[in-house]
Amino acid sequence: MASFSGSDGERGRRARPGTAIAWTANAKTGRFNHVSPEAEKVLGYPAAAWMEDSSFWQSHIHPEDRDWAMAYCTRRSKLLRPYEFEYRMLARTGKVVWLWDAVQVVARGGKPWMLFGVMVDITARKRKEEALRRQAATWATIIAHLPDFLLTIARDGTILYANRVVQGLSQAEVVGSSLYSHVPITEASRLKSFIDRAVATGKTVHFETVGIGPRRTQALYSVRADPVKSDGRVEFLTLVSRDVTKIPKGNAASLPRDASPATPS
Repeated sequence: MASFSGSDGERGRRARPGTAIAWTANAKTGRFNHVSPEAEKVLGYPAAAWMEDSSFWQSHIHPEDRDWAMAYCTRRSKLLRPYEFEYRMLARTGKVVWLWDAVQVVARGGKPWMLFGVMVDITARKRKEEALRRQAATWATIIAHLPDFLLTIARDGTILYANRVVQGLSQAEVVGSSLYSHVPITEASRLKSFIDRAVATGKTVHFETVGIGPRRTQALYSVRADPVKSDGRVEFLTLVSRDVTKIPKGNAASLPRDASPATPS
């Protein structure tokens, strides 16, 4: 088996413990000249069926992958260089099978003449990847609906991530901005001292601070700042902030003029 470099090759090498089908095909007609017996284990069709039907490969590619996979194969073969790609095929039972296909091109007269390579069943890996994607999406939904605000900030206070923002602000207004621009002028230096302490000591700091609340009102927040280290150095911090304001409904006061948000000097 040829060794291919690059990220695609690395993905393929991780997949190789799966069942593999060795094959050769006519580059012009697409008809298989040889298909190893493992083909029947993977798709349920005997190797002879692959070779008897000149359009077997094309007709058994998943409909959503067929056009691009065929076009990709044709385009890459014309370059007369090895290539690899991942796509879906349909087994005899109708089951979807993911394949990693590594192809070598043999040229004659400067044109593709013969193709040979190996297809590896990577269905198990793809299922794991899909499960992880779904899990990540589930956690993202849970985090987005937590009652607390979860922030990731850089050492200088730049907000890198926010699971959600208060009513009246958008993610675009928050992510990338300075944490200190979301508190009153009189509170900014005090807030910065807490963040600086967490960075300097590398330890969790708990505090309360006043900041912008829903609809740009003033709110009181209970905050936990956790430093995140790499090689002993604090790289960024995660903040868990909860609105602990006790204001009767309808009586929330807007930020006073002298408490307008600003970055500390």
